[in-house]
This record gives sequence, C-alpha cells and structure tokens, in this order.
Amino acid sequence: MKGLTGRLAIGTALWLCGILTGLPALGAAVPQPQFSAAQLREDAYVSYDALRTLHPGLDRYLSDEDFDRRYQQLRREYAQGADLATAYLSMARFLASIRCGHTWLNPLNQTDRVADALLKRPDRLPLHFSVVDRRFLVTRAMDASGVRPGTEILALDGVPSARIIERLWPYLRADGASDGKRLAQIGNEGVQVRSMSTTA
Repeated sequence: MKGLTGRLAIGTALWLCGILTGLPALGAAVPQPQFSAAQLREDAYVSYDALRTLHPGLDRYLSDEDFDRRYQQLRREYAQGADLATAYLSMARFLASIRCGHTWLNPLNQTDRVADALLKRPDRLPLHFSVVDRRFLVTRAMDASGVRPGTEILALDGVPSARIIERLWPYLRADGASDGKRLAQIGNEGVQVRSMSTTA
C-alpha cells in the first residue's frame, strides 16, 4: 500500500488528524481514503519488519516482548480496516512507543494525496501557540480572532489543556524521557476545534 509506511520517517501533526477523539466533529467533512484490513495488515508488517531489521535503537527503551505486544495491538486496531486519519494515528502511536525521536510519521513526507487529506482541512484555530510549563500560550493570532499574543488557552471546546496533553502524550515522539521535546510538538500546529476559553 502506497501511503503511510512506504516512508518510515514519521511526524506529529496530530491535531490535524482528529487526535482529540470524543470532541465534536468540526468544519466541513474531509474525504478520507479508506483502507481494507488486508492493506493495513500489510502496512503494519512492512513497518514491523523494517524496524526489527534496521532500527539500531529498537530495544533501547522497549523490550522485544513489549515491541511485539505493541505490534499485535496495531494489528488489532487495523482488523476492521480504517480511514486514513484513524490508520495514521494508530501507526503514530505504535512508532512513538519506541521512544526514538527520529522514528515518527511525518505527514509532509507522504504522497500528495495523503498529505492533502491530513493537512488541508478547514478546521484550524486562527492562531499559533506554544506550550510553556504545560500552559498553552498564544504566540500569534489573526487580527479578526480577537485573541492577543500572550493569552493563555485554558480549554478547547471545554476540554482543559491538561487533558489535551494527556490525550496527545502516547503520540508524541522523543528519545526516552525527553518530555520537553514531546510538549514542544503540541504547539504552533493549528487545532481541530472551533472554540476556546481564554484568560488574558
């Protein structure tokens, strides 16, 4: 299957794929390519085999048994087939479990069709933000948004920022316990939600 793991460098534009599962669906519906269980199982095996054969640090933070368990979990998630965003998130979580900052799903390293389906969605907040001490702080915003740089985002559609970090954590890449790098991936990406609560 030409798509997810024809390229094993993997990135966390996770906001762009619906990582905040459980929030209302927002924006216009974006057509998502659909993959069969057989296609996804093949993709999962290609990834598993390449990692087993070529990754020099595969067992640095993960035992062979744990890696195999993560792989079997990925296969279970793919058992009924999935759309692109769902398959992407499952693979991103699998790869992040290796805890290697160089092993991740980069949506910009995909075919145009895959990148467009993941990145060209009409559901962005009109601002950029960074995570500082686990606080979401606006760094830039469109004038029409009415949000000033320095504003703290307390919640997105009622979901507190701490809960958002918790939901994203399994998908964020970094070496070992480099949690600062994981947190840095959350900001400045645009978020798939309509509304937010703020404080000046």
